[in-house]
Amino acid sequence: MIGFRRFSMVGNSQSGLHAEIEPDTTVGDRRKRPDFRIRRYDNPWLYVEVARPDTADAQKALESKRQLFSSVLSILRRFALQIYLRREPSDDEIKQVVARAMDLCARDQEMTEEMGTLGVLLLNQAQPGNFVPINPLAKPVSPILGGGVGHSWGR
Repeated sequence: MIGFRRFSMVGNSQSGLHAEIEPDTTVGDRRKRPDFRIRRYDNPWLYVEVARPDTADAQKALESKRQLFSSVLSILRRFALQIYLRREPSDDEIKQVVARAMDLCARDQEMTEEMGTLGVLLLNQAQPGNFVPINPLAKPVSPILGGGVGHSWGR
């Protein structure tokens, strides 16, 4: 965890609710570091380990949407295309983004293409072959799902 190792979740001075992030503790003769522990007033600590959520369904849905972008990979020229989405697109919206991306990738210059409320496409804003995540949407940074493909044609 960055920064604070200890915090207090106190809505007011009467709640007595306290938590610690990644506290060091001993269980038997072994040192442990759970994700956090929490207690109210002087009650015993409750130790919490956060498990990985089941992402199988979300991954399948994401993979099917990602497949819709595959036609961009058929372009055999040097370019760097970054697509940032503000929200989850419908299949029809993905088709619109792909069509616009195909048109942009035929150009050599740097370009920024706004896609209304859906997102933004950046062409050649980074050197082809390099991926530098940026925040073109002017909002708090959120997780980025990225992918890259390289083609080599020899010299």
